[in-house]
Amino acid sequence: MCSRRINAVHEIVFEGSRPFGYFGWPTVAKLPDGTLAAAASGFRSSHICPFGRTVLWTSADEGRSWSGPVIVNDSPVDDRDAGLCALPDGSLLVTHFGSDTRIYYPAGAAMPDCADFRPMLDSWEDDIVSRHIGSFLRRRMPDGRFGKRIPVAASSPHGPSLLPDGSLIYIGTRFGVSKPDGTLEFKMDRFGGSGVVVLRSADDGDSWDELAEIPNPLPGTRFCEPHALGLPDGRILCQLRLEGEEYFSVWQSESADGGRTWSPAARIAAGSPPHLLLHSSGMLVSSYGCRRDGCGQRVMLSSDGGRSWETDYILRDDGPTGDLGYPSTVELSDGSLFTVYYQQPVPGAQCALLASRWRLPGA
Repeated sequence: MCSRRINAVHEIVFEGSRPFGYFGWPTVAKLPDGTLAAAASGFRSSHICPFGRTVLWTSADEGRSWSGPVIVNDSPVDDRDAGLCALPDGSLLVTHFGSDTRIYYPAGAAMPDCADFRPMLDSWEDDIVSRHIGSFLRRRMPDGRFGKRIPVAASSPHGPSLLPDGSLIYIGTRFGVSKPDGTLEFKMDRFGGSGVVVLRSADDGDSWDELAEIPNPLPGTRFCEPHALGLPDGRILCQLRLEGEEYFSVWQSESADGGRTWSPAARIAAGSPPHLLLHSSGMLVSSYGCRRDGCGQRVMLSSDGGRSWETDYILRDDGPTGDLGYPSTVELSDGSLFTVYYQQPVPGAQCALLASRWRLPGA
């Protein structure tokens, strides 16, 4: 096990109460005025259940206190993941995907984590479910109002990223395909089947152009849950979760032509899924979860633009179970770092939103 441990202060962002106190798959973002926003799928009973809401918190004091939660999405199906992307005008893109829980618990199957909700699942009507499964984004305006729900072909836990030229890139699992009328069709059996798709938007996420796919690297494996970052030299870096070859691992690919072509992906670390940040010092920070051999949160660092990485810095390794992770990180005004993730705060508790404050080694 790696011996490099980061000196961090751990906090609770939000802890719910039973039976609907499970929160997971969060993202944190920093708005231009310094406000922090955190989002997650919450008010759940468990990791997989027939419902989940996209919820949002904000903080005006760098995470020392939080307002909210505000319900962003509450559809008839399970609203999972919660990505964020802060825009220069102070608005905020909030992403999620709607999931049909019946794919995990078909009719007649036991539901060990949420047995009381079998009647709810059995009552779902296909036409209603079909209108709410899929990958979506909503724009939160600077005044707090939310815009319409916009379907997006890709899905990824931390959402799109703002590139240096002001456009957006969204790399994610392909969920939707275009129909002849230009609308997107979503099907659960398509989710995660054929590598990840690269989308780009020039209008703050109102519409998206498909540029490329990053193919799965090996037979019997699949890429999913990527995150992208635009670098000052014009390259776009993408880190991805690989499933199938091992429990899961972080791989990396890059593009030098705005996302149209991508280098062969290479494995860089055990764990997943990743979130990328460019620190003001020039250091690249990738945060990711570890679900075995000391369950908890990890970071890796690169001082050469992602060409090489120092991996497996331990942010914390006290996770009571492997149901944890999905960390994301922002830089605070003093150069320190604030990482938000989910895990049980104590053994036996439901998963909550937790955070760690830390500094780059040697800073």
